[in-house]
This record gives sequence, C-alpha cells and structure tokens, in this order.
Amino acid sequence: MPSFDTVHVEGIRNISGEDVELADQLGFSIKLLGIVSMTEDGKTLQRVHPALIPLNTALGGTHGVTNGLFTLGDFVGGVFSQGPGAGREATASAVVSDLVDISLENTTDCFGVAVNTMKEMQTISMNERVGQYYLRFDNEKDRAAVVKELKQINVTIEQHNKINVSNCCVVTGEVLESEIMSIVTGNEGSIKSMIRVEGPW
Repeated sequence: MPSFDTVHVEGIRNISGEDVELADQLGFSIKLLGIVSMTEDGKTLQRVHPALIPLNTALGGTHGVTNGLFTLGDFVGGVFSQGPGAGREATASAVVSDLVDISLENTTDCFGVAVNTMKEMQTISMNERVGQYYLRFDNEKDRAAVVKELKQINVTIEQHNKINVSNCCVVTGEVLESEIMSIVTGNEGSIKSMIRVEGPW
C-alpha cells in the first residue's frame, strides 16, 4: 500500500544560476527527480528532490518538456524511456485521454490491483540515504573548513582540474545523509547550496 506521508519532498526554489553553471562545468545537469528504491531487507526509500545527474547519461541529456523514466530490473538491468510530459500539447493530450476513459467507464486500479489488497509498505527515512553530495561556498576559507570536517568523518572529496570550480564547490564521496546534514546544519552560513548527486545508472 502506498505510503505518501513518508515521501521526502524538496523543490527547486533554492537552486541558483550559479549552481546550474557549476554543475555544467563539472559534467552534470540538475534535474528534479522522483526516486523510489528498495533496500536489501525490502524497505523502501521514496523521495522527490533536485539532483546532479551526469550529462553523458540518457536522463542527464533529457531537456525541455520531455520527461524521462529510468527503471532498474533484477534481470533486464536498466531501461530508459522518454517522451513529452509537459507543455500545452502533452498536458492537453493527457487530460483529454483521461476524460475519454472516464466517459467510457474505461477505468482501472491505479496500481494494477485494488489498494485494499496491498500490503503495508515498510519505509526508511531520508536520513538513511547513502550517496554523494555537491556543496557550494562563497570563498576558499569556508570551503577549506568544511572539507576538514568531512575528512574527519572519512568522507572523500572528488578531484577535478578546473581551478575556478574547485575554489567554490566540492563533490563528496559516498556518505550517510544524516552525517552530511549534520555538517550542513552546523555550517549554515558557510554552505550556500547542497544538492544530492545521483547516477550514473
């Protein structure tokens, strides 16, 4: 059974033009993603938030009114599909299709089966996510202080050869969300932006 109350949701309000420019220089694009993943013990993490995606991936190269869907199967591996999902024509097509289905009573269960037959979903919180993070700073002094804290909890920093980029942002290695958020909260004045890094899938 869906557990809407446990979906972590963040919008794009705090993404700046500077973040977009730096992401591009680092080889990423910034996308608003909806992600559902399952842990080895069968628990589910559900989240919607902006993320850095490598530009050289299918999802990273999806732009404009086009939406992308990436699924990862146990045996088939990764499957990617895309198509118009926003804008006047795509939205109008979806609305008219729904109206026609309703008028013809051609309706099906949203999830393929009746909701009351589903088992209750076991979820984990965003604090248990493990992944990479992009952090942006105003100056080298703030960056150096935060990097020192990251290294104290054995978080690696990815290396890149663009000097103008390396002075104002870092991309971490994998770290637990609760640990990175503790550092972000403790350096609220120094860290100007935090964006999760996803993929490549």
